[in-house]
Amino acid sequence: MEPIHLLIVNPREAVLRLVKVGHTSKAGAMTFTIVLTKDVKTMLGQQYFNATVVDLKQDEWDTSKKYVSAFSYDYSGQQFLNEIGDQIMLSNDKTNDNARLQSYYRAQPPVGCKLIETLSYMGRHVVVSCLDFLEDKKISLKTTFDDEYTNLIEEVFENLDNLGIINGTTQTYVDISGIAGIRQHPSNLTYQHQKSGTARHWFDVWPGVTMNCGIKSNNKSFRGFYEWAESTGKSSKIYTAKPLTI
Repeated sequence: MEPIHLLIVNPREAVLRLVKVGHTSKAGAMTFTIVLTKDVKTMLGQQYFNATVVDLKQDEWDTSKKYVSAFSYDYSGQQFLNEIGDQIMLSNDKTNDNARLQSYYRAQPPVGCKLIETLSYMGRHVVVSCLDFLEDKKISLKTTFDDEYTNLIEEVFENLDNLGIINGTTQTYVDISGIAGIRQHPSNLTYQHQKSGTARHWFDVWPGVTMNCGIKSNNKSFRGFYEWAESTGKSSKIYTAKPLTI
């Protein structure tokens, strides 16, 4: 049985749009499973290509299926992913499951808080986007994120390593006290918004990674990830961006 490429728990609208519009890539058609652990107000009434919806309030979970990659948009969903970690190929260090849950960022980001979005594959971390939280619930994409933030990025990468995060998407929240917590899912920005400001987006590379990993060639997956990181920034600590406030 072929593994499902991506499992998404309690999704946000922005990622569902990617499922509907961006399910095909140069690597072929990507398959999805969408899981609901609670009532989630989303666009689930619409048809999504290659996507199966499982509502755990009424559906029984199939423990025999395998998934290449998975992420959740909330705490309860992250708990569920910890429970089914053996079904996920690109999982993280299972011995650190509790540490990651304890580090889950539940607060409303205050003004001045920063969000550093990273994408990791086989232990290599790449900065995808960097956001500043402004007054009136606005956010700003940082135009540059290089030498000035070298120490901060080193701290973020070290924290990812300490938490045993080696695969997938992570948001690290940084306030005046330092690293305040993480969430293990991509930014909630729509694809169009993020790509209008940054050169990197997790969905530009992750379909190819998940469709090749463990199925055709792990080397092909890693090479694709490496080439994407190098072509969109000078290093994994630098990304290109345009001024953008939303």
